[in-house]
Amino acid sequence: MTDDHTLESARQYIESLVNGNEPVALPDLNGFSEQVGKIKEAYDDGFKEYGHDGGREAIARAFESLSRHNPKYDLLRPASIARRSGKAVPIPGVMQLLPESAQLPAGLSKGACLWLERYIKFSKRLSPSGYDGFHEAVGLWLLSTVAARRIALPLGASMQYTMLYITLCARSGIFAKSETTAVGTKTLKQAGMGYLLMGNNHTPQSFIKTMTGVVPTNYTTLTGSERTAIERGIAFSGQRSWFLDEFEQFISEMKKKSGPKQEFSGMMRELDRGEDEYTLTTIGRGEDKVICPYLALLANVTPSDLKTSAKRGSQEWGNGFWARVAVIGPNADDPLRTGRMPNERFQAPTDVLEPLIRWNERLGIPPTLIEDDPDNPGKFKVTRGKFPENEVFFGAGVEDAFYAYREALIHMVHGSANTDLDSNYARFAAKALRIAMLAASLENNNVIELKHWALGQEICERWRANLHAVFVAINEPIATVNEGIEERIVACVNAYTESHPLPPTKRIISQRAGRGADSNELVKIIRGMLDIGALEEIDAGKTKRYRVPISESEENQG
Repeated sequence: MTDDHTLESARQYIESLVNGNEPVALPDLNGFSEQVGKIKEAYDDGFKEYGHDGGREAIARAFESLSRHNPKYDLLRPASIARRSGKAVPIPGVMQLLPESAQLPAGLSKGACLWLERYIKFSKRLSPSGYDGFHEAVGLWLLSTVAARRIALPLGASMQYTMLYITLCARSGIFAKSETTAVGTKTLKQAGMGYLLMGNNHTPQSFIKTMTGVVPTNYTTLTGSERTAIERGIAFSGQRSWFLDEFEQFISEMKKKSGPKQEFSGMMRELDRGEDEYTLTTIGRGEDKVICPYLALLANVTPSDLKTSAKRGSQEWGNGFWARVAVIGPNADDPLRTGRMPNERFQAPTDVLEPLIRWNERLGIPPTLIEDDPDNPGKFKVTRGKFPENEVFFGAGVEDAFYAYREALIHMVHGSANTDLDSNYARFAAKALRIAMLAASLENNNVIELKHWALGQEICERWRANLHAVFVAINEPIATVNEGIEERIVACVNAYTESHPLPPTKRIISQRAGRGADSNELVKIIRGMLDIGALEEIDAGKTKRYRVPISESEENQG
């Protein structure tokens, strides 16, 4: 027996959990003790993973699942946890549309970067299973790599450069991350600019040492193309690009306190700022200084990899690391791409390679002189001239569009309770500007017109949508046990009914779909599914059998 006072006490207890004010102890709730206990368990599990927001979300999901089988849960549901219709509401921070003040006319970006259009077409041919956004992102990484800090725009107290950090995020083997990135890295090498790529296995110290320009000891014995590649690599030693196919391993090692790669987090944030130099000092190595530092990044990762390194509230959201990375990935409902890869040796088309080669030469090769070091026999000294810098300019209306977009995004996060994405939103306008700068330098004599800005903004709006899709995928609370069992029961009943003359019995359902629930709990779940019409009970003599209800339309078709 329960009374109104007990029911009200139970509601107040749950309301306290929802509001983040956990009561000291679970009160004596007579007939509601079991139900409130399950809600408390759900809250504790969500809180452990994601804090109060996770606990509140877990309570909402528990009500949705448990109320299907026991009407007591609807009596206990507080007003702040309204019954949902359709799919569960995702975690806080769902993408909002831009206000009209920041929106641009459709089609404004047409023709802004013909090279990118050609590259995407080429990449799709070689990697037909790749997600559309991956082809575009790898093409932009290529442009960012080749630019190598030689494109600049004065803005405020600093110069803007075109470094892009890009991560492709999708389930392993589904959207062809590796195949799509291979098109980009091989194109770079075929264009004769493989010297811009960093090696994979670096500590922060060896990474910076490489960027200072270390001349190999066998330099004087090299001739022809080998010597030229070394000289170009030294000329661009401080302006590099890094491809990491196993980004999760890198992030995990970077997150280890006092680990050998911990300094990468701060170092990569600093390299993205575009300062005149970067210095790393260690006791063993002394001072290593990189002049005109610049880094482009391309990496592959899966959503499951990011569940620990990029979950809600993690340090990398707060310190700005992920804010500097464009996380590109499909939505859960994006269709799979299919197609056959060409059975032929890799060869990038001329209209993709030659514009990159001509652009690289036009931007200027940093003047560098490599000589024997008289003070250190067997070693070399490098003398550098002025680093080439090609300034780009705002065309009519571009500066206004830049600030309209920037301010719109900042206003969005200012009013949001989810602070993880604040820094990402604050930097989207800068990413859009960098994309516009690349397109204007490559094909428009360094003038950023509105079409180039529109290209940058459109791409960054796709990246913003990708960010939310990935953020939801790596943070969405795991479905409750009962929801998983219900789904298995429906699948079991349908499969069994299709392959047997009669639907399954409760015993058969238990054997095939009942893992995670004891017999008593399974009986409750099946009873609840009967109550809400998810299952139908058929009286077949002494044995009861169960089927998924047939709709009227299916009956008529039958």
